Amino acid sequence: MKTVLKADLGFESAFEALKVILSLKKGFEVDFEGQTGKSEIPDFSKG
Repeated sequence: MKTVLKADLGFESAFEALKVILSLKKGFEVDFEGQTGKSEIPDFSKG
């Protein structure tokens, strides 16, 4: 049943999961950056 649900909401789930993960990752990295004082995140953000 879970597989069916996942298949049904594959795109939506993936999109929301990505958004949440990105948000969490950004928050965590930003926090770490502020604490460590490195400037590797801005470089990655700039692309």
